[in-house]
Amino acid sequence: LITNSKEELLNFIAETPQGVITKAIGNYSPIYTSQNEVLNPVYTKEVDKDFIESTCPKTFVISLFQEKLSKLLELRVFYLLGHFYTTAIMSQQNLATSLDSREQTAENRCNLEPYKLPIDIEKKIDILLSRLKLNTGCIDLVLTPENEYVFLEVNPVGQFSGYSRRTGLNIPQHIASVLVSIDQNGYTKAD
Repeated sequence: LITNSKEELLNFIAETPQGVITKAIGNYSPIYTSQNEVLNPVYTKEVDKDFIESTCPKTFVISLFQEKLSKLLELRVFYLLGHFYTTAIMSQQNLATSLDSREQTAENRCNLEPYKLPIDIEKKIDILLSRLKLNTGCIDLVLTPENEYVFLEVNPVGQFSGYSRRTGLNIPQHIASVLVSIDQNGYTKAD
């Protein structure tokens, strides 16, 4: 739900028993309610009926709200011309990072591991990016406890270096190899 209406948001919360989360649509300074609560946090935040009723005016800065998912893993996929470099983010191992893996400190850092997506999920991502006319991007997915892969977003200019370094995937070397191969042999999509 994208809204600036307290009434619409309360209706959405009532229809979403698994919970509702929000995160900032853009990179801007947080907006505070009259009770000094952050309405549009940079990090993902769970919101409920009591919080919204007690802190929100009738209208507020337009914000994004979505159903809270149960997560087994968060997955960050760097995609380049049919090549997949996937990192599993073990955010559920730590209460501090369970809602948003970016809320890390030295004490509660998420473990990262290389991950192999099922072939059918890779094919779906490949088709999506082809239809979007993207030859590269970072895709965020959630793997639910029911082993369902849920697509969250694709960022055409997503970051990968931290994931690459912490998992040993060496993505910059792979990018260089793909680009050199294209330069020498022309473009051939990965199998």
